[in-house]
Amino acid sequence: MSSINGIALRDGKPIEGAMVLLVPQDVEDFGQLIRRDQSDSDGTFTLKMVPPGRYTIVAIEKGWELEWANPEVLRRYLSGGESVQVGPDGIPSIKLKVQ
Repeated sequence: MSSINGIALRDGKPIEGAMVLLVPQDVEDFGQLIRRDQSDSDGTFTLKMVPPGRYTIVAIEKGWELEWANPEVLRRYLSGGESVQVGPDGIPSIKLKVQ
């Protein structure tokens, strides 16, 4: 298991309070493998205990108001996310555009 660190940005500036979701690309694993965090005051976030695999990572402003555990609700945000391949050592720090 590894961790993913990054920063949530809008117009190049850090955004506090964005919901960050790491969503497995295999829908069958959705409930077990989804990871989430909230960006801190400096825009940073950490997703912990991430198993290797292919994911889409997204940052959503006011995402806590969504039914985020429902794949159908998230589908519209996933197209604006970034596809990542997580290996045993994680991935380099990532910069995410907040939707």
